[in-house]
Amino acid sequence: GGGFKMAVGNGIITGEQKFGDQIRFRNTAKMTFACNEIPTVKEINDDAYYGRWLIWLFDNVVTGNKINHSLEKELTTTEELSGLLNWSIEGLIRLIKNKKFSNENSSEENKELMIKKGSPLGDFALSVLEKSDGDKITKEEMYDWYCKYCELHRFSPITIIKLGNQLLRYTPFLRSEKSGSTRYWL
Repeated sequence: GGGFKMAVGNGIITGEQKFGDQIRFRNTAKMTFACNEIPTVKEINDDAYYGRWLIWLFDNVVTGNKINHSLEKELTTTEELSGLLNWSIEGLIRLIKNKKFSNENSSEENKELMIKKGSPLGDFALSVLEKSDGDKITKEEMYDWYCKYCELHRFSPITIIKLGNQLLRYTPFLRSEKSGSTRYWL
């Protein structure tokens, strides 16, 4: 996270010319990343990290086996290209006027989205669990609910031990407690 923040936050970073000396420079390149899954982040409570992302989800699924072999021809007509140019100019004017992208999320919105998309356990914790003072659930029941959630959403569940070790990252309001031989989440 720290290296990413330096690279996109106008900081001085170190690079190296191939077979050459190290150099220090201020990055001016715009970075674009594409991935099938958002990677998990070690430090999930870093608002500065999440505030530096512009996220576009490409989650439309094209179904069916009918291929449109003339799609390129249809999309590159003079009329379509003119419409695309007009749409792009409208977007540029809006970007200049607002001084930010229209779909720019807050760091908190990015954090929630990246945690949910990057970790099945994070998705479960943020989507299902809520703070309720005085309530408790056994660790086995919690794991059963987690496994049902994973099955419903086609995630691969982690083990009960990993759940116990990682759940507090996403739910700081939980506490682990033991009564006799029964272990609980409060």
